[in-house]
Amino acid sequence: MSRWVLDCPDCNKTFTHSQISLIGDMNPPDPFLLWAGPKPEFPAGGVALVCPNCKKSFTYQRHELVLQSS
Repeated sequence: MSRWVLDCPDCNKTFTHSQISLIGDMNPPDPFLLWAGPKPEFPAGGVALVCPNCKKSFTYQRHELVLQSS
């Protein structure tokens, strides 16, 4: 399963924003396949999220989302 992840600017840990599924989900996933659906939308000013590792809140922008295959 693949997921959209964000990096915490304080503790530098990566955490999951949301899970996604690849079309034709394979193991290992084919990097040339498109995922099911677009990158999640964020409000104009970004979205405030709490890092599950260090528990600090930061405002993230949509462009900070990274697709990570697991």
